[in-house]
Amino acid sequence: MNFEFQEVWSLPTFEQQQPSSDLRTHTYFGFGYDSANDDYKILGIAEFFTWNNVSVSCEVSVYSLKSNSWKRIQNLPCNGFAMHNSEIVFWNGALSWLMRGKLDNNQCIILTLDLASEKYQEFDTPVHENGTCVIDLEVLGGSLCIPLFEYCRPLGFSKNGAMVLLKKDDEALVWFDLEGKNVNQVELVVCHLPLKHPFA
Repeated sequence: MNFEFQEVWSLPTFEQQQPSSDLRTHTYFGFGYDSANDDYKILGIAEFFTWNNVSVSCEVSVYSLKSNSWKRIQNLPCNGFAMHNSEIVFWNGALSWLMRGKLDNNQCIILTLDLASEKYQEFDTPVHENGTCVIDLEVLGGSLCIPLFEYCRPLGFSKNGAMVLLKKDDEALVWFDLEGKNVNQVELVVCHLPLKHPFA
């Protein structure tokens, strides 16, 4: 929505050709800026599953704001891997996400799509998941990061980069000192402010 002109932009429908009515579909979306072509793009991935949750195939499309249309691009190139439940993040001109091994669920790779060339690149992750720890893919402090966490999720760094803000499973926030390995609870002050409609 453009608040200056109060316009609503409707995207064309993201359509998939489901290979069989016996399959379920899960869709993933990522958004980023193609600086080489001065264009905003949306990545749409449709993953098709059997009813016992086995990934069968994917269809990949990219929406261009300039052309106001979707187009099919090459399907995901990594055989033996399925989409991870993590988000698709934008960093350094590319959209990146995790893929999980179909035979070994603990094995993960990073797949990136360069928005200018619309070509994929594949990278190994430095760590893998296990029974208690889960990995994710995030942009923190201007870098692409793979947090490995059991009970906490990283949200961001302090200004000097010496501490990281974590959200615990119980929704509490803590600062973790990377050098001193100390944890400090964050005390939140709730302010109730009157809400004003942007068009009022």
